Amino acid sequence: MAAIIPYDPAGHRHRTVAAPLSPEPQKPDEDPFHSKRIYVRSRLQRKTLPELVDIARRVISEYGDEDLQGLVGTLGARGVDGEMKNLIFAADGPKPQIVLPDSISNTIRIVKNEQYCLVYDQPLEDRGLSWSDLVAWWVRQHPEHADDPTGARVSMRERLRRSLGDNGAELLVFDTYTELGFDLPALIPQV
Repeated sequence: MAAIIPYDPAGHRHRTVAAPLSPEPQKPDEDPFHSKRIYVRSRLQRKTLPELVDIARRVISEYGDEDLQGLVGTLGARGVDGEMKNLIFAADGPKPQIVLPDSISNTIRIVKNEQYCLVYDQPLEDRGLSWSDLVAWWVRQHPEHADDPTGARVSMRERLRRSLGDNGAELLVFDTYTELGFDLPALIPQV
């Protein structure tokens, strides 16, 4: 983000832009006159991902930057009103046929083959979608697993894995990733 902020030999702009980045007062060793990059980095170091995304959006709004915009765009699936929409994934049969009755609000409707895909219909947390969130959703869809967390994880994993067919590369990535645990972001197979 520091590279996007225009050069200001007096350092006033660096201080002005970086001020909202951290509520803490400027430290004696933080000198915006010395290095814009070091100064901005020092103000961002302890920020959470949602805080960094918010700051990046403010920088994009004020200065614009296609690369930063592209990076921020990959961090969250958000619709027009800020809520995630249309997480349709893991088809294990014919692909769903989808119509877009309202393109302004990005409202969709599955008109054919809905039974072959999964549709995640819960709000997305700022931290994203974790395996644990996905398992909780799966249990709501399959109450027979409500008293068996391990069975729920295995059942969901097998359903997702089935959607990969016999694609050896995708199966290897999926199997390797799921062995890392369930406190990670969810890996969503394509529709």
